[in-house]
Amino acid sequence: SRPSWAAAAHVRGSDAGAVSCLAALGDDVASCGADRSVVVTDPRAGKPRHRFREHRDFPYCLATLGDSLIFTGAGDGALLCHDVSGAGECAWGLGAGLSAVRCVDARPDQLVAAGDDGNVLIWRL
Repeated sequence: SRPSWAAAAHVRGSDAGAVSCLAALGDDVASCGADRSVVVTDPRAGKPRHRFREHRDFPYCLATLGDSLIFTGAGDGALLCHDVSGAGECAWGLGAGLSAVRCVDARPDQLVAAGDDGNVLIWRL
């Protein structure tokens, strides 16, 4: 059986970055990878719509909220919020800890993250 679509979201030339996480974002697919980028891909066009490169370390986890917000956690403890509405930009960032952020979940009223330091952190939105 063959996939219904495929896109090279984290592949540029001979450089390939493993995809660490992905989630639906409206009609698009958001992914993060070892190339330190967060990519929003339009499956109909088969190519990236947005590419965010603000992470200084590998993003390990990703959560979406609504059709426009992407939350990503990285190996250096950074937790970033990307807004794809309009031009698409990094809206804000948090220092979630001194160690890697391995999981993140977003709800309309809260953001939850956890990682290698063993702590679970909750922010009220």
